[in-house]
Amino acid sequence: MEANLETLRTLRTLQAEDRAATADERSRPARWGSWGAQGVWQIFDEDRHEHAAQREELKGRC
Repeated sequence: MEANLETLRTLRTLQAEDRAATADERSRPARWGSWGAQGVWQIFDEDRHEHAAQREELKGRC
């Protein structure tokens, strides 16, 4: 889950700064896992309060 969020954060930064990714930043999507894999889907379960901060981040409210 954290790898997915890190990748999305990197993309937002690149878009905001209107620049190309560095070599390190280009390697981050390689760690991406599908949202249905290994419980990552739980972030979207509104009853899982432990993931509230991640849900808000995905909604762009952080």
